Amino acid sequence: MVKVHFSRKQLCIPYGLFLALFVVIPMLLILFYAFTETADGAIRFSFANFLNFFTSKAKLSTLLMSFTVAILSTAICLVIAYPVAYILARSKLRRKSVLLMLFILPMWINFVLRITALRELLDLIGLLGTQNYLNTVIGMVYDFLPFMILPLYTTLEKLDTSYLEAASDL
Repeated sequence: MVKVHFSRKQLCIPYGLFLALFVVIPMLLILFYAFTETADGAIRFSFANFLNFFTSKAKLSTLLMSFTVAILSTAICLVIAYPVAYILARSKLRRKSVLLMLFILPMWINFVLRITALRELLDLIGLLGTQNYLNTVIGMVYDFLPFMILPLYTTLEKLDTSYLEAASDL
């Protein structure tokens, strides 16, 4: 009987396959379709797709609105997350890890379940379907707030307090 021996290097094989199948190959397909066009059954290299995108007012307004929503959501997340992370990092509470866990816990719940719950809540309040951009910003802030709190908290927790004292002397 042959004994199979696994090494730590072999543990990366499933992750490498997943990365190749669901990240690298789709990105290569996007690049292929972005720089080619089909005319008369022949595939040719072209910048026509980019020219079409950057000359269409509808597509540019959609891009601008996407950037606006992203910047607004990021700013709101930062305005909420930084004070929360700072208060948690500087507090002398014995159970501050429990408070941090309450903010981080939504990351453990399925994304679809969280969005569905938020959708039901917005429907109950009466905002669903009437304030589409507001709903998008609320949803993005709700989803990405834990991802901003945790890195800020870990950075502020490790920050040397002597820097803060020196800054307050200036």
